[in-house]
Amino acid sequence: MDSERKDDNNKTNNKEDNSTATSTSSNFPSWEDYNSSVDDIRYFIIGLYTFVSLLGFMGNILILVALFRKRKQKTIINFLIGNLAFSDILVVLFCSPFTLTYVLLDQWIFGEILCHVVPFLQCVSVLISTLMLMSIAMVRYYMIKHPLSTTLTANHGYFLIATVWTLGFTICSPLPVFHKMIDLSETINLEPLKDRLPKLKLTDQKLHIGTPMLF
Repeated sequence: MDSERKDDNNKTNNKEDNSTATSTSSNFPSWEDYNSSVDDIRYFIIGLYTFVSLLGFMGNILILVALFRKRKQKTIINFLIGNLAFSDILVVLFCSPFTLTYVLLDQWIFGEILCHVVPFLQCVSVLISTLMLMSIAMVRYYMIKHPLSTTLTANHGYFLIATVWTLGFTICSPLPVFHKMIDLSETINLEPLKDRLPKLKLTDQKLHIGTPMLF
């Protein structure tokens, strides 16, 4: 009798474990559901990046066209705003598409040369855009504090713009040297993962990384 009761209890426990495992597995989404949700997020990110990039590119082009029509007004503010618009166009061209592609594909597909060039151009465009904003703020502060002063001329604008661009190129110059492309298949042993995760593409994964810089 005791043995029969133990067998019944074991069968009941096995049924409960199986039902629990079934319910637990049913709670987790399948790979197809996960993949479809990821695709939806990718489409949203692509659309958002495209909209922002086109808006930024066209807006800065219109600014340059407006400044070109008023090119006879050679003021320091116009020079700074024109360079700010140009640097923002560089940001749109060199930051948005490369960053979006690298994030979505999770690998670098643009080759060894662009691995060194693109980070440098991204750094230069963003840094010069930031320095131009700082320069405009300082010039406006000086003009508000000294409204009757005529010391700020076009030559001062040329000198300030040359200083900003030189500073930007100098600060970002180490980036082409300290960036390199790494092939994961040659660096990490991926054979165990290929057997366990057959659906994932683990071959020919290339990343471009920056080596830590010490100044």
